[in-house]
This record gives sequence, C-alpha cells and structure tokens, in this order.
Amino acid sequence: MREALEKSWKQRRLRTQIALQLAFAISLVVGLLSTYFIRSYNEDSLRQIEANQNRMEADLESKGVSVVQTVALSVQKSIVVLDFSAITTLVSSVVEQNTDFIYGMVVEKSGMVVVHSDPSKAYQKDESPEAQIALAVEGVKRQDIQADGKSVMEVVAVIKAADEKKWGVLRLGMSREALDSAIEIRRSEMSQKLDSEIRLALMTAIVLALLASLLGYLFSGRLTGPLNKLMSGVEKVRQGELDTHIEPGGTYEFRTLGQAFNAMTDAVSQRDKELSEYGKTLEKKVEARTSALQSEMEDHKAARDELQAAQSRLVQAEKMSSLGELVAGVAHEINNPVNFVQNNHQCVKDAVDDIRSKLSMIIPNEGDGARIWKLLDEPFSVVDQSNANHEMGTRRITKIVQSLLAFSRHDEADFKHANLNELLEETLVILHNKAKQVKVNMTLGDIPEIECHGSQISQVFLNILTNAIYAAGKGEGGDPEVRVKTWLEAERAYVQITDSGPGIDEKVMETLFDPFVTTKPVGEGTGMGLAICYNIVTDHHGDIRVRNAERGAEFTVSIPLKQAHPEEPGAQHDLEA
Repeated sequence: MREALEKSWKQRRLRTQIALQLAFAISLVVGLLSTYFIRSYNEDSLRQIEANQNRMEADLESKGVSVVQTVALSVQKSIVVLDFSAITTLVSSVVEQNTDFIYGMVVEKSGMVVVHSDPSKAYQKDESPEAQIALAVEGVKRQDIQADGKSVMEVVAVIKAADEKKWGVLRLGMSREALDSAIEIRRSEMSQKLDSEIRLALMTAIVLALLASLLGYLFSGRLTGPLNKLMSGVEKVRQGELDTHIEPGGTYEFRTLGQAFNAMTDAVSQRDKELSEYGKTLEKKVEARTSALQSEMEDHKAARDELQAAQSRLVQAEKMSSLGELVAGVAHEINNPVNFVQNNHQCVKDAVDDIRSKLSMIIPNEGDGARIWKLLDEPFSVVDQSNANHEMGTRRITKIVQSLLAFSRHDEADFKHANLNELLEETLVILHNKAKQVKVNMTLGDIPEIECHGSQISQVFLNILTNAIYAAGKGEGGDPEVRVKTWLEAERAYVQITDSGPGIDEKVMETLFDPFVTTKPVGEGTGMGLAICYNIVTDHHGDIRVRNAERGAEFTVSIPLKQAHPEEPGAQHDLEA
C-alpha cells in the first residue's frame, strides 16, 4: 500500500510542478500588466487633478485681478482729493459684498497701512516680507501667502498719485479654502477609484492563476503519462524482466521513444538468451576438454587456468557488450527529452529577461517606479533562483548521461590514448549512489595520456572502487573513507586506492586474484571481479599489487605510458604477481 502511494505521488508530482509554474508565470504577467495600467491611470488622474487645480486658480486669479484693477482706479481718484473715508468705505464694501475676499488694504509706499478692511489694523506699518514684495510691484501681480494661519491668494495693484508717480499699492486677499477643499475632494475620489481598480486586478490575477493551475494539471497528463509508462518499463528491465514492452502513446515523439525502447529490450533479451546458450555450450566444451586432458597431468593445470581465464573474459565481454548497448540506448533516449527541456527552459528564461528589459524601458527606477521595482524584486529573484536550480539539475543529468556513454563504449582492437584521471572521475560518477555512503578523497597527479583500452581500464577501477566502498562501510573506528591517488614515475602511471575497512586476511591475500575467490559473505559476490582486473592489467603489460595499510587494504595499479608492440623489443614483459 505504501509503495503504491509513493508511486502515485511521484507520478502526480511532475504534473503539480507544471501546473504551479504555469500559474506563477501567468500571475506574474497579469501582475506586471496590472501594475503598468494602474500606474498609467494614476498618472492620468494626477494630471487631470493638476489641470483642474490650475484652471480653478486661474479663474480665481482672473476674478481678483479684475476687481483689484477696478478698485485701484477708484482709490487712485480718491487719493488725488485725499478722501480716505471714501477709500475705507470702498475697500470695506468690496470685502463684505464678495465672499471670496477676506481682507483689503491700501498701503502707502513707505509701508504704512492707511486703509484696512479691519479698522484695528489701519495706520500700522507692515514690514513683513509679503508687504515688501507687494510694495515692489509695478502693475498687477498675484502672490500666495499665509495670513492668520490661512492659505491666501493676494492680488496687488499699483496706486499712482496725480503726477503719475507711484503712491502705494492696493492689496486684496482671497481665501483658497474653497479651492483647496474642491481639489482634496477630487483627490479622494480618484484614490477610491484607484483602490477599486487594484482590487479588481488582484481578483483577476487570482482567478487566472487558479484557472491556469487547473488547465496545466489537466493537460500535463499528456506529458507525464507516457513518461510514467517509460519509467515503469525501465524499472522492470532493471529488475530483470528484459522482454518488457511498453505502449507510451501520446505524441509522435513518445510513440517513437516507446518503439525504440521495445526494440532495445527485444535486442537485449535476445542477446541474453544467446549468451545463456553460449554459456551452456561453453561449459560442455570445457568439460569435454578437461576430460580429454586428464591423462596429461602436467598440462592439466595450465589448460584449466587457460580455460577459466578464457571463460571469465568471454563472460565479461558479453556482459559488458549487452550492458553497454542497454546503457547507451537508455542514455541516448534520456538525452532527447533533456535537450527538449533545456531548450524550452532557455526560451522561458529569454522571455522573462525580455519582460524585465521592456519593463525597465517603461518603468523608471525612481519615484513611484523605484517602489514598483522594489515590489518586483522578489518575484524576479524567485524566477532567477528557479532558473539556476533548473540549470544545475539538467547539467547533473547531462553529466551522468555522458559518463554512462563513456563507460559503455566498445573496445577497439588497437590501443587508444586515454586519461586515467578522467576515467577515475567517470567511474565515480557511475558509483555516485554508493560513493555517497563514504568519504572519497582524491589526489590526482599530472599524468599524460596512456595507450590502453579505456573501457577495460574503467572496468578495473569500477571493480576495485566497488570493493573499496564496500570494505570501508564494514570498518570500525572513524568515518568510512576511500582515498584515491595517482602519480607518474619512470614512464609508468600509478593509481593507488586505499579503504578504511578491516583489511584482508594474509591467507586470502595469496589467492586474491584467482577466479571465484571472494572475502564477501555468501550471496554478496562471485569472486570474479579481481580476477578480471588482474587479466586486464596484465594484458596491458601492467602490474597490480595489494597490501594491508595502517587502516584497511591498499591496491596499487601501474600501467606503462606506451604499450610494447610485438615487433618492438621488450614486448614480452615479465610480471610480478
């Protein structure tokens, strides 16, 4: 029941991720567009309020200029005859009859207020900055001041004497309270409308995100369904059901992938049957051969060793061939959807960068624009982090696929140049799951490329590292550890692999490289691994040694940089076992 639930969760997880990413992308786009339109609407509203304010101020100013010019002419006539009572009556009547005016005064050019609508302020000298500015007016001018704690628009007009020289000024003050109140009401109305637009945009984004999640979850089944079938088929093959067939369905690419998988399993199954038949036939030949050689006792051991070595090589070669084809096929088929995901991810990444670039041209990074960019920083950071995680994951898959392909390549008849450090790193990639259980310390020297069969040397490293990781896990005292070291000495490349396990018994060490010898419990090993390693190393005119270190066992493999060919001197190389 638990395994079924875990399998169901794994199948739904990809669909859920696709749905959530689609919802996030749509929500981000809707949020950006809403922000842009709301900002544009807010700017239009502010411009409209400013235009209304300017118009109302112009109307008020026009009214004040008209009144002050008319009153100034009348005051000027009364000044000629020095009729100040008429001037007082005229100024007071203007203020009382017109609600827009709150005060009026006639100021002589020395600064003395000779007439004021408020009699208590008459015949006082006004030395305020506003008075000095008013006395400097030549003609008619408006100035905005504060009077008795109120915002006032004051209109000033020049009063001339009989000789046409400047006698003083007429100052009429108009209250701005009505004007400011009307502007504030308009601002409040626009703010309420803006809040309504923001709520509408938020609701739209939420509805679209939910709809996108639902549609993404429903339609992602067309992608995850065939992939789940393929994963189920691979799992069956891993468990030994080599004749497994799948019907992925879906698009043309998935159908083609399913056909390729079925063809691969048919080929592997057929090769497995042929290998099994060949093994039976080989066993019969060995039995017949050993029976015929029983009379020749001295040659019996050599013939038996030769047959066992041949059998191990043949079995290993066929096994590696079948495994290589299977691994190469699976790696190739995995590589196609990985490339598809990488290409589409790059398109999404470019689209997000394009959105960010266009927004930077539309929204300035100052004032309201800076606040908008601050709100967008977190979503863009989430997108950038998601991109980085996605790229890291696909690079990891690509590296594993490349390591599998490198490990599964077929050997050729001739020796090829290869780098031992790279072969070790590729082998550790394949053993990554096991290697996580121990600490692996690598000290790689500067070694030139050597002549060898790359996949055979990789098989040697694979067997020794597998045994080292197993032994390190069985050690006592301290953390399990495997140390790998390479160096160059006397035209030979050396590879030393040391584990922190319990070591090897001296009696077992004498026959360690014989076929079917193992230190593992029954059922955990065949004993063929080190025998195959010994044969491969000796075929490369190399040497493999083992000893017990201070903690655990230490294997040292040495291989010449160049292989001696039959026509060259030194082709027959005596080895020390």
